[in-house]
Amino acid sequence: MTIRPSRYPVIAIAFVAACSSNSPDQTTTPPAATFTVGPHDIWAGSTVTIRSSAFHGAIDTTGVAQFNGTSLVLHRVDDTTVSVDLPPSTMAGSYPLSLQFAAVVKTLDPITVYGYADSTSYPIQNDWDTYAWPRGTPHAMVMGTNDGDVIHLVDLDTHAVTLISGLSSHGANTGLDSPGFTYADDNALVVQPATPSSPPSYALIHAVSPPVFIPQLGLNVGLDGPPHQLLKLGPTTWFAAGKSGSVVVTNVDSTDPFSAGTITPLPTGGDAWGVYMSPRHDRATYAPDHIVAGAGVPVLAMPSGNVAFAVPMPIGASSADFSADGSLLAMTGGSQAREGFFGRLMVVSANDGTMQHDTTFSTNTYLASFDPVRPLLYVWTLVTDLGSSVLKSEVVVLDRGTFRVVGRMETPQNSAATCNTNFSGALSVSSSGNALYAFRGCYTTPSVALRFTLPSDSGIQ
Repeated sequence: MTIRPSRYPVIAIAFVAACSSNSPDQTTTPPAATFTVGPHDIWAGSTVTIRSSAFHGAIDTTGVAQFNGTSLVLHRVDDTTVSVDLPPSTMAGSYPLSLQFAAVVKTLDPITVYGYADSTSYPIQNDWDTYAWPRGTPHAMVMGTNDGDVIHLVDLDTHAVTLISGLSSHGANTGLDSPGFTYADDNALVVQPATPSSPPSYALIHAVSPPVFIPQLGLNVGLDGPPHQLLKLGPTTWFAAGKSGSVVVTNVDSTDPFSAGTITPLPTGGDAWGVYMSPRHDRATYAPDHIVAGAGVPVLAMPSGNVAFAVPMPIGASSADFSADGSLLAMTGGSQAREGFFGRLMVVSANDGTMQHDTTFSTNTYLASFDPVRPLLYVWTLVTDLGSSVLKSEVVVLDRGTFRVVGRMETPQNSAATCNTNFSGALSVSSSGNALYAFRGCYTTPSVALRFTLPSDSGIQ
């Protein structure tokens, strides 16, 4: 992916002051003071810079800016430059910026802010794993399941919900938490029919309407119960995660290619909270609840299922995502189990695991997702205001090339932080609507999609 340069339009505003000369019969008008504002398009939670000769000696501690009805402090950068920090909770929109300094008020042209726009509730409960799927479509799509043997396909742009029934889900730990993915088809899912069989049987379902089932695939993976997650890594290789561990299954009987052969346990325990496959179909990984000390999270080579490398998360992982070109892998995790605090973000090379970025946030980091078009990485966190215990959602925007934080888009309400802390969620980008959706499924309450505005793919960083 080619990283496009940032585009910061400049606004020049004339500022004219009338001054008296030594002669009582004359007044002179000095040259207009020009105000240069950059950037003109900006993320919520970032900084606007204003340059002008009018600031020479004029800004003191009383200098303020008015932006979208909020008073903001003007910070002196140098003799002719001041800056204004926009709050992360600034709503998406276009707003004029007014400056007040040295008894002068000056209103500049509007600034466009990319940030939280609105939310939509859906009358469905996505109880278990939720994914941005299918990808590569103009619309933002998510997919998940509930205990009622139903898969939900949600078009977040049009609000259309497609229900696919007759599939077994996680009820009473007897089925898949969600469909899995297969090396053979980006738009196919591994699912479990509701009719039980022994050993468990699975089918592939395609993202078309109506769904098309192909012959069931028998698989006995030798876990302590039915798999909760599945990935089909190659013609004879599966990844399977169960209630208390994960394995790679390599088949040995070519006449029965979906029967279990060699079973290789992986150094993780507890349940897995998601499975992920690279668009290049050369790597796959998962988000285990617990990791054997020092082992890290395994990243599997495809189609062999061998461990290519491990991401050195200390305890567990909450999410992972491969970049659209398959070169990078981002993973969130941290210091406690899935239901507790996660503050870590790691980005590694998907080729060999070389660390590209490792940072710890002071907030609960649950999900990370690469933008498929823009050179950006999004991290969904839950934050609280100072002195408050009310959770709010915030999406941290990072430049994919430098991993510099370029914006923080925060919801003004806690609409997506009201259900079980062990939530299912996904970040999905709409290329047709220049929007990022943070979708959160809840156990007993309607699922919620938060919409954040984005620049065009050639816009700001």
